[in-house]
Amino acid sequence: CLPRKLAEQGYSTVALHGAHAGMYSRNTWYPIAGFQKSYFLNSPLAEVSRCKSFPGFCDVDLIPHVIQELRNNKQIFFYWMTLNSHAPYDEHDLKNANNLICPQIGLKEGERCNQFRLIKEFFDTLGASITKPGLTGTEIVLVGDHKPPFFTGNFDQDFVKDKVPYIHL
Repeated sequence: CLPRKLAEQGYSTVALHGAHAGMYSRNTWYPIAGFQKSYFLNSPLAEVSRCKSFPGFCDVDLIPHVIQELRNNKQIFFYWMTLNSHAPYDEHDLKNANNLICPQIGLKEGERCNQFRLIKEFFDTLGASITKPGLTGTEIVLVGDHKPPFFTGNFDQDFVKDKVPYIHL
């Protein structure tokens, strides 16, 4: 497993999931996978606001703390499973609601629009944070794990079937 192999090579291996550690037994299998430190709702990286849509910490509020953890470690593998890009997509979780963006890109107001706005806010905040000094040479790989679920409609046409999206920065 990658965390274990990297730990053997001297990396600090850290995992973050803003929900409770018992969800999917992450508190049990994360250490087995090789994570030396794990942060959860019940053992937080930082106390930040909780989301309306999911019983856990809001991702965008964790970004400054994740960036600080990256800056504090020369060699670190930091695995972060985010929550806000998961159903339900509550517009109350948006810090800066941009009500104009969805019509500009052809999305109707509602669940799909809220999902897009939450992801956009996350990427905008992350992008602004990683361009600050202290992260030169840092590699970031953002990987989706499945097509987002929706309760109010079928949005399959918005996603590439059988492809896992990723971005390597």
